Amino acid sequence: MKGHRQKLLAGILTFVTAFLVAAQGTVVFFDEALPTTMNPLFPRTDVDVRTHELVFDRLFFYSSVNDEYRSRLVSDWEVMEGGKVRLEIVNRAKWHDREFVTAQDICFSVRALINPDTPSTLAARSHLQSCEVDDDGRVVLQMTSPTEDPRPLLSFPVLPSHAFESPTILPDDPFGQAPIGSGPMSATIGRRGIKFTAHQSPHVHPQIQSMRLEEGGEPFVQVKVAQNGGVHGLLHVAPPLIPDLLASSNLSLKPYRTGTWWYIAVNTGKVPDVHMRKALDRALDRQVLRKETIGDSPGTEEQCRFISGPFIPDSPFYNSGVPVVPMARLDEVRQLMEEAGAVLHPTKKTWHLKGEPLVLRLTMVAPLDLEARGLLIKVGQQLEEAGFHAVLYKMSSRDFHEKLQRGEAFEGDLLIGR
Repeated sequence: MKGHRQKLLAGILTFVTAFLVAAQGTVVFFDEALPTTMNPLFPRTDVDVRTHELVFDRLFFYSSVNDEYRSRLVSDWEVMEGGKVRLEIVNRAKWHDREFVTAQDICFSVRALINPDTPSTLAARSHLQSCEVDDDGRVVLQMTSPTEDPRPLLSFPVLPSHAFESPTILPDDPFGQAPIGSGPMSATIGRRGIKFTAHQSPHVHPQIQSMRLEEGGEPFVQVKVAQNGGVHGLLHVAPPLIPDLLASSNLSLKPYRTGTWWYIAVNTGKVPDVHMRKALDRALDRQVLRKETIGDSPGTEEQCRFISGPFIPDSPFYNSGVPVVPMARLDEVRQLMEEAGAVLHPTKKTWHLKGEPLVLRLTMVAPLDLEARGLLIKVGQQLEEAGFHAVLYKMSSRDFHEKLQRGEAFEGDLLIGR
């Protein structure tokens, strides 16, 4: 069960007027927090991902400008028999330390990524089997299965082989505090922020010479600081604060074309019955949740795209045959729960299973409350209306990502995240 809203950012790409003023100096901007690491093999937060994009090149990346997969490091690619892919590497691309990016760097990155002793959670490792450099200096990748277009599966960051002693890379490697990339910006990490400096190379041409990322803190304070000229931009704006920004004559707010997916994950170990999981899906009214948390903006682009099921439409595993359920269907909830063997208590109007009250532990990753006020409570209320007794909890973003990194099992029944 996932809801989509268009993510809005104000800042480097959106506070246009402020940037023109700051073009000759350092552009200062707020993000939700500082990165937890600058090693792109171990991103834990959205901030990590955003900052890594500035410092490192991915082998292939999706361009929202051209609406296609592109590469700054690969000039040509060819699918071969047996699940192999041959890549022609761009000449003269350079790392931030002025060393050239080579085919050996590509293969080193693959070997590090698929190394069982490198605890990276990047999805690309499941699609790669090996990497070799042929006699002509081209990269030959062996995929785990044949594919007509491998580019979506090859969006992993490329690392400098000369910066590591072996392809076994750990999260606490010093590289995470002193990164060397080939992207448009080099990074210098300080105690209160990160300074980005333009990296001039034949394959990248940054237009901003210097930027500084600072931790934003409370969203309301971020907006006020930007309105007063204290920073040039914000990278994240909570929906309730958007009207304040729209009212500012010196600030420009535009949509960022990627999406944020809010989801409710079901712990199938705790909720094993398929009828009960379907009933939970029908119990939620996504339209009401959207209106009561981020509101409506008549006349603007569609804010939400709802889906049902474990995959988003962009996923190759998405099942378009599973119908989308944007509004609650309480009559279906009752039918499905009865098929699961549950009984609705005649006076309490709550579901009982095997003679015991059915209690669901509903947990939300805490920062979501800054974007969608009351989301946890409103989801809990909808479940209660459908006869489910929900106990509400919040989990810090740090705890959530640490559990995710370690692959720890989730103790609750339902998890709201993004």
